[in-house]
Amino acid sequence: DALKNCKVVWAGGEVYPMQLLSTLQAMGVHIFNTYGPTEITVSSNIAELTHEKSVNVGRPLLNYVEFIVDRFDNEIPVGFVGELLIGGPGVAVGYNNLPEMTKERFVNYKGERVYRSGDLARWKPDGKVEILGRTDNQVKLRGFRIELGEIENKAILFEGIKQAVADVKNIGTMQHLCLYYTSDQAVDEEQLQNFLSESLTE
Repeated sequence: DALKNCKVVWAGGEVYPMQLLSTLQAMGVHIFNTYGPTEITVSSNIAELTHEKSVNVGRPLLNYVEFIVDRFDNEIPVGFVGELLIGGPGVAVGYNNLPEMTKERFVNYKGERVYRSGDLARWKPDGKVEILGRTDNQVKLRGFRIELGEIENKAILFEGIKQAVADVKNIGTMQHLCLYYTSDQAVDEEQLQNFLSESLTE
């Protein structure tokens, strides 16, 4: 109802669900999808999805250059999956007070200063980019980036916990951050949550 008078719907910042695309297509609006990590400030790609059968992020915007590479940093052909590297005027200088992370993620590639996005992607035959997941176990939940490994590494420091796995699960109509663990003894989950909140963000 809120969108019934819209002629154009432009979205970005989160994974674009096929169900949303189908719903918007049924409304007869012009649909655009934008893509760009925070480190690109703010979009590097755009796609019109009005008549598309699947979600993609389109081609790079003007003045942006992109490469999809294998684990040895070789460019790979159309249809093959690799990591997306993004170069252009919006690429950040680096991370504040994190020189090692900056050196790892912001690199020179074929004469271009690029950001290693950590996103798995492939070129489509028409020159558009399809995002397929992550090279690491980083997830986004309600707009926040979450490193699942960071949660798991903290959880196993809690007394009694032997192994831990964090994941995002759909429960009802909402996504929730969940922690699964093994232990030989009963674990006070309120104490566990308090322990994790001492070093992890809310």
